[in-house]
Amino acid sequence: RRAQVVDDATIVRLGEEPGDALGQHCPDVGHLEQPGRVRGKQRVAPGPLAGLTFVLSGTLPTLTREDAKARIEAAGGKLAGSVSQKTSYIVAGEEAGSKLQKARTLGVPVLDEDGLQRMLSAGPP
Repeated sequence: RRAQVVDDATIVRLGEEPGDALGQHCPDVGHLEQPGRVRGKQRVAPGPLAGLTFVLSGTLPTLTREDAKARIEAAGGKLAGSVSQKTSYIVAGEEAGSKLQKARTLGVPVLDEDGLQRMLSAGPP
């Protein structure tokens, strides 16, 4: 089949915004990425930790694991549950166990909480 060429006068309006009509007919499309948005949130410029992957191990002196995770993600970093060659840094607190050992074996740089805080402020060295 050949596509038919139409002019603006033949296009039927879907509503005030084409997305409004789509949302009325397909209510489950809200999870799809839309231009200028990421999962319903405005896009933000990459932070100082963009492109870096972190692993948390042990107990940090002042940050909870949830706080550390939120701060890393807010700065553009990602968190992983285990250490691999793709890990950029491990943040080790007290009683860091096998993750720290594996990081050292793989040559992954080790940060303490202070080192993490400096990276959050200024980015990687």
